[in-house]
Amino acid sequence: MALPIKEIKTYHFYPSLRARACRVWISKFNGQPRSFNCVFVDNQGGAIQGLAKARDLPTFAATIIEGNHYEIKGFYTYENRAVNIVVAANNAIIDLKSNTKIAAIEPIQPYVPRYYFKFIDYANIITNSKGSRILTDVIGRLKALQPLEQVMVRGKMLENKREFMLENICGEELHITLWGDSAQDFDELALRNLPSPVIIAFAGFRVTEFKGKPNLNSTDASLWYFNPDIPECSTYKHFFAQLSVEIQQLPSSSNAVLSIEEQIKENRRTIHEILCMNPYEHKHLRFTCQALIVDFDFSNGWWYPSCPKCNKKLSWGENIYTCVDHDAITSLPVPWFL
Repeated sequence: MALPIKEIKTYHFYPSLRARACRVWISKFNGQPRSFNCVFVDNQGGAIQGLAKARDLPTFAATIIEGNHYEIKGFYTYENRAVNIVVAANNAIIDLKSNTKIAAIEPIQPYVPRYYFKFIDYANIITNSKGSRILTDVIGRLKALQPLEQVMVRGKMLENKREFMLENICGEELHITLWGDSAQDFDELALRNLPSPVIIAFAGFRVTEFKGKPNLNSTDASLWYFNPDIPECSTYKHFFAQLSVEIQQLPSSSNAVLSIEEQIKENRRTIHEILCMNPYEHKHLRFTCQALIVDFDFSNGWWYPSCPKCNKKLSWGENIYTCVDHDAITSLPVPWFL
């Protein structure tokens, strides 16, 4: 008799398991792959997460393909508290090691669904996420999309970011944010080629709360599926097919970093206009100008000692540098190049 996944316990050795790989992802750290992960599902509705560490990642990544059926032989389990990302309710994790045997098999009977989701109603997302380590899955019609952008995070690093707005059949809206590699990997072109309405299932997201409303943020385990062949998607398709729906564009984030092309054209002025400006009326504003270099002025050198606080030129006298705004400067001046 086949081993039911629901009977698998932590810290046990099992000789065999027959299941379908319904979800596959690779976790990364600083852009480098660190583990191979998958979710095995059997025909009794049980689901369990499998994980292979970096040294065995290439082997399992080449062997286990999402959607295929496998027999896993000779595996040990441990507790899911040992991992940062949990997507299945089972307390056990299958430890995929070099001595674990994986063999592709014919489709299991009775039928095992291609996808594994545990969808949460929008109204219950915050409540369900509190006290739970299991990541969240949602489904909805894509109502709005933000193009890929870069934003400054914590004031010190640039991060890729892309936002979505989903809508459910009740008219409720939900914001979803992809970060880093997930934002970069999202195929917007493929999305644009899909007929309306576009239904998306987002899986493996972490819930945050802002002003009492939920927001889903991507993790290493985050995946998304356009119009998946599941009953929930058919219900959405039928409902929104009768309505006039178009994908809107979300505005850019307030902390988005402009591209080089956009920066070049920002607040464009001529040299004459810039010379006529009162600098005290335009503090903290940046202007751009297109001009040609026609000569170099070498008379005062290429640089001058500047104030560390405002970059204005310092004056030298009585063995000390002074600034017109900050008086005597006790620290070393900063070279400011012309």
